[in-house]
Amino acid sequence: MIDQALFNQHILASSDNIRTECHLFINGLKKDVVLSEILFGPGDSDVEVAFSYRLDQFVLTGQIDRVVCLRGAQHKNRYVIVDYKTHHAVSDEQRSALMQQFTFQMSCYALAWSQAIKAETLDTLVLFTSVPTYRIITHTAQTLSAFEGQLNSLFSAIQDSIRQARFPLTLDQTHCMNCPYFAKNYCGVKT
Repeated sequence: MIDQALFNQHILASSDNIRTECHLFINGLKKDVVLSEILFGPGDSDVEVAFSYRLDQFVLTGQIDRVVCLRGAQHKNRYVIVDYKTHHAVSDEQRSALMQQFTFQMSCYALAWSQAIKAETLDTLVLFTSVPTYRIITHTAQTLSAFEGQLNSLFSAIQDSIRQARFPLTLDQTHCMNCPYFAKNYCGVKT
């Protein structure tokens, strides 16, 4: 399977280091019981799954890397949304910081997918491919309902700011480093 995928990407020479690295990576994933079951188990799997979900005043759209439905009595058709992250976050601190951002993204995926399949509970799995390590987040109907309310509130706040032409600086500068306005200091946050 790996060799065929590499061939499809025109990576032909058997001496390529990437071929060896891919085999080592996949074999490493298979050694982890949880990952092996989710990624390589007998369940059904779809990749690059597009979604759209209507909220109060807008439509949430996106594309999920992979959706797995685990079969069997012990799973009861348990769904796992898998998102592959290629960030080179090697320390636990780096991965934890990134997980704050990814938790929002995974909640968006879980909200839309849970409504599509009418699931009360589902999991999202963030797989950091550089290490590899992973984090699993369980989403319940209650947490997803609260998140949906949060999304609707955020959208309303953005609409209010636009209507009033008022764009106050955030008090939470966690995401400022990733913002192009911050990089050029359009917002005046940098001193």
